Amino acid sequence: MPGEDVNSVEFDPTGAYVLTWGSAGLALWRTDSPAPTDGGPRRPLITFPVETPAVTDIRLDPREGVLRYREGSQAGVVHTLSLHGLIGTGWRNRARTDAAFDAYGQPAEPAVRPAVRAVAADGTVHTAVSTRDGILVTRQGAHPVSHVVGRRSEGPAAIDPAGRTVVTAEGVLIDVATGGRRQGLQGEDLLPTAVFSPDGRYLAAADTQGRLTLWDAGGQHRIAVLAAADSTVERPALAFSADGSLLAASRADGSVRVWETASPRLEGATLPTGDGPVLAIGFTQRAMELHVATAHLALRTAQLTPERAAGEVCARAGGGATRAEWRRYLPDVPYRRTC
Repeated sequence: MPGEDVNSVEFDPTGAYVLTWGSAGLALWRTDSPAPTDGGPRRPLITFPVETPAVTDIRLDPREGVLRYREGSQAGVVHTLSLHGLIGTGWRNRARTDAAFDAYGQPAEPAVRPAVRAVAADGTVHTAVSTRDGILVTRQGAHPVSHVVGRRSEGPAAIDPAGRTVVTAEGVLIDVATGGRRQGLQGEDLLPTAVFSPDGRYLAAADTQGRLTLWDAGGQHRIAVLAAADSTVERPALAFSADGSLLAASRADGSVRVWETASPRLEGATLPTGDGPVLAIGFTQRAMELHVATAHLALRTAQLTPERAAGEVCARAGGGATRAEWRRYLPDVPYRRTC
């Protein structure tokens, strides 16, 4: 629970949650959070960084699912943070240790570690796992087919959705049909995980130093470095949208970052998720939503379309600025409807 460097503590009316503010920012905790099995300290459900040195009137509204507070000298301004999916029902006392989504963002059976898996658009599942003889590649279903490729002790980092190519932890791309090998992803460290885009255009790879890179599907041309080698995640969750236009990756702080592959050098959008490390992420078919699985909370959905985001903001603002409000705050700008 909250420790040092905490300036204030506020319990919600039910006693199920506690809010703290300190050097790490605003943090939301569950009072019944179980002790970590690894013996480490309890962690907050989610943390919101706050730059100002003064925060007052911190309040949690469980009914509306929001956190409100006043910041700095702006005594008349109330900040509102959404806690959608973080509070209420659905908490699991027994933590999940793994999760997976199919090609359309729906929950799926995860592969048994250390196997990697990929799901084609038609639902066909391909898995790859290291064995004594090499990498065993299996097409699952009514008529399963298996191949052994690669060398002894080689471990797979990813398999493409069509089951044609395996990427090893050393960045070697192996043709499943012929066994042919070619070195790719030059300059990367060992790869605990990677993922191919379903449309066959891209390959994203995360190495052991926390570096995330975007490549062409052949692993020969590095398109962009999306995240520098700073903080590591043992095996980050990665997912492309069905058309390859978006890439999502979990981060060490428990959030998810989303990039547009057409503009990979632009800063990705960060989605706070809470509940510790993300186990799996998956886009819905038209990339309108991103589904997120974590250890204790029910599966949650983040809206990705601007229209949905605008609608939620307008609903929270009560329908947008009236003409009187517009004249008061924007007297030199012609009025227009904002919602």
